[in-house]
Amino acid sequence: MQSASAAALRGEGGVGSPYSVLDLTPWDIVPEENWVWPEFDLGVITSPAAASLVVGRFESLLHGYKWFAPGQGTAAVLRPLVSVAAPVVSQDSEGLLALPALQSEAVQGRRVAVFTAPGGRGLIPWVLRERGAEVAEVFVYRRVKVAPDPAVRERWASLRARSGARGWVWVTSAAAYRALRAQLSEPERLALSGLGHVVSSERIGAVVGSLGAAEIVVAAGPSESDLWDALANAGMNGGCVGR
Repeated sequence: MQSASAAALRGEGGVGSPYSVLDLTPWDIVPEENWVWPEFDLGVITSPAAASLVVGRFESLLHGYKWFAPGQGTAAVLRPLVSVAAPVVSQDSEGLLALPALQSEAVQGRRVAVFTAPGGRGLIPWVLRERGAEVAEVFVYRRVKVAPDPAVRERWASLRARSGARGWVWVTSAAAYRALRAQLSEPERLALSGLGHVVSSERIGAVVGSLGAAEIVVAAGPSESDLWDALANAGMNGGCVGR
C-alpha cells in the first residue's frame, strides 16, 4: 500500500511513465522439447518472467524441492503451487542471499538450480558457489533490446524546458539502465544523469551512480508502491526504466 504522502504526490501532478528498453523472450536457442529438468535440491527463480516460464513448462515437476525467490513478486507466481522463501524487506539478490536457508552451512555440498537469463543476477550463482553449493544455471529466457521510444526523449526535453519542473527516473534493472544509456546520444546521457534517480536496491544505485547519476534515492523494493513511497520525499514527474 502506498503511503499517504505518495498518494498525495500522485494526486498533485506526479506522473509515472513506464518505459522498457529490454523485452523478454523464451530462450529459443534451447527449444522447449529439448529442455532437460536438472537434478537439484534447492531451486532459485530470479524473476517473475522466469517463474512464469518455469510454471508454464514444468508445473508438474515443481513439487519436492525447496524454492527461493529474490522478491515477493516472483514468489507470488509460484505460491499457488509450491512453498517459496523470499525476503520481505530487501527484495533483491542481496536479500535472497541473506536468507538463513542459503547460508554456507545450509548449502554446502547441495545442488542448486538457478532459473534465470544470461547476464541476469549473476551475484546469486557466484555467491552460492563460494558457499560450497553445486550450482547449475538454467537459462529459461533472454533479454532483447527494444527500439528507442521517441516519446521518452520528448518527455525529457519537455521537463528541461519547463521552469521549475523536476524529472525523476525509476530504475529497477541495471541491465535495462545500461541498455537505455547505450541508445542515447552523449547530450541525452548527460541530461539523464541530471535527473533524479529512484532505484530499487543499493546494488542498482551503485551502478547508476558509477554511470554519472548524482541524485539517487533507494526505494524499499521494486514494486510501484515502493517507488512512489521513495519518490514522495524527493519530487515528482517520475519515469520508469527497467524490466
